[in-house]
Amino acid sequence: MHSGTTSFYPSSRPGAVTTARAFLLVAGGGLRLALPVEAVGEIHRAARIDALPGAPAGVDGLANLRGRPLPVLDLRGLSGQRSIPNSPDQQFVTILSERRPVLLRVDRALDVVRLDPQSFHPVPVPLEGGDCLTAVAAMEDDLLVVLDPERVLSPEAADRLARALAVVEGADG
Repeated sequence: MHSGTTSFYPSSRPGAVTTARAFLLVAGGGLRLALPVEAVGEIHRAARIDALPGAPAGVDGLANLRGRPLPVLDLRGLSGQRSIPNSPDQQFVTILSERRPVLLRVDRALDVVRLDPQSFHPVPVPLEGGDCLTAVAAMEDDLLVVLDPERVLSPEAADRLARALAVVEGADG
């Protein structure tokens, strides 16, 4: 599992060495998002999403992958857009974070690319999706938004999700 704090910005120290990092590009809601590959577990075909009473905003519900229920977040919701119904044409990307693994529902996973940290810039205006969209990067003719896997859920949302999951797990036990 991913460990440590991730920084998407190059060091400001003079002479600091920065190397390109690998990112998984995903698309959804007209956005292209870059996820650090070290925080990506697997890519799955979208599956049924079951309701999760008490889940925080942005959590669509639970999907059962190989017998393990995982919370599903929608890329559109993270970017401040209205969520659309789940579709078998979509994909789930398992995001590994220090808090808990989650599934990110995307229209599709596109490619793995290497990006130079020098090309990252702070998000120019606060995005409705919150703190998880931490930088923008230019790639050829495209603008990418960089997602920080440790921030997909705020601490408050993570606590609320843990309580909702505890209720479900208690009912199953």
